[in-house]
Amino acid sequence: MDIMNLLKDSFETLKKPTMLVKRKDKADLTEAVKNFAIGGAIGGLIGGVLSAFFQFIMSVLSGNVVGAFFQLLLTPIFMIVFAIILAPIGNLIMNGLYYLVAKALGGKATYAQQTYLVSIPSIVGLAISVILSAVPFIGSFILAPLFGLYLLYITVVVIRDVHQLEIVKAAAAVILPIIAISFVVMVLAAILAVLFASLLGGLFVGGAAAGMYGN
Repeated sequence: MDIMNLLKDSFETLKKPTMLVKRKDKADLTEAVKNFAIGGAIGGLIGGVLSAFFQFIMSVLSGNVVGAFFQLLLTPIFMIVFAIILAPIGNLIMNGLYYLVAKALGGKATYAQQTYLVSIPSIVGLAISVILSAVPFIGSFILAPLFGLYLLYITVVVIRDVHQLEIVKAAAAVILPIIAISFVVMVLAAILAVLFASLLGGLFVGGAAAGMYGN
């Protein structure tokens, strides 16, 4: 399938996710990785161009014309490369967590089937997320998060249909891993904050003591 048909197909499944389950017998983990990579590349390209454009303007205004052209050329390339690598890895890990919970709740599909079906709408979904995030004022805080919730809804629909689960169990398979990851991140952030505060406190006390002995 050429890229234009792939994008069109992805957009159609984005609008009607219930049609995805019909493709479970064609599931291929390699194709899923490719879909995530394509979606990452498109999202990285769009995000890179937008970021490079704003950096270019700022650099020109500050008088750094040469640096502005380098940023204009290199920023999209770096963002595409990173997105091609990180999009498949992140999605494979998250789908692995969804799959473990879904199986524990009685799911019947394979990991490849679930991941492949989730990957199809993500091709266009990743690009739309980047575009919405770039909308001034409301993009990052309203539009992108709302669309992110819609993408989670699509994942719930896929898990419900492919694993033959009730909607509540399918939602739990998606929500529980997200809650668990969020909790771990918050705990790690709290630990790092305490360590950083202790380090600063130690430096302050040490500096104060050194000042007293110096006097």
